[in-house]
Amino acid sequence: MGRSAHCSKCCICGKKKSTHPGTRLHLFPKDPRRRLQWLQALNITYKSESQAVCTDHFDSKWHACKGRLLNNAVPNSVDGCDEQGTDTYQGKM
Repeated sequence: MGRSAHCSKCCICGKKKSTHPGTRLHLFPKDPRRRLQWLQALNITYKSESQAVCTDHFDSKWHACKGRLLNNAVPNSVDGCDEQGTDTYQGKM
């Protein structure tokens, strides 16, 4: 999971790096099998390569050093954030 997100907000809760300093955004995996695991865990559909999930949706056990995720990291359900975005990608697969 070495790719950092170039998007502006979390696709689940809408949290922005600009308004939440220290927030990291993690792009969805390029590997289709891993991406499917993330989509199923979050119960959302994949919209674009710039779609990302904030750190709040990952248990601490998935965090490696320097804000990176372990290669087998899978996000939590949508309870991770304390705010909801107005244009989240909620939906069925």
